[in-house]
Amino acid sequence: MKTENKISVSLVLNKTIHSRDAAKVLADAISANNSNVELDFSGVEFISRSFADEFYNQKRELESRLQMTITLCNTSNAVSEMLKVIEDTYRNDNKRSFNSIPINEYQPDEFENMLATV
Repeated sequence: MKTENKISVSLVLNKTIHSRDAAKVLADAISANNSNVELDFSGVEFISRSFADEFYNQKRELESRLQMTITLCNTSNAVSEMLKVIEDTYRNDNKRSFNSIPINEYQPDEFENMLATV
């Protein structure tokens, strides 16, 4: 069984995290540990949707490729909510259906007439 290391996200990154690159930096810090990792989000006040999306993907990839467990602790409400939004987006992604979107074909003059009504 792999031991667990704790990584302080606010020390590795910052208290406000805005970019996909930051998720990659965090992924590098995680993969440097050859063990299960607990990410401590103490002091992290904000994460952007970009960071959350990239972090979600990096976390899944690392857990799969390295056969490790990555857990999160001390997440603020704002951080938890953003991560949940991303998780829900991926969970519901397979349920989306675009079959009901109407597609209309117009001849150039018909298209101009349609645009004139808008």
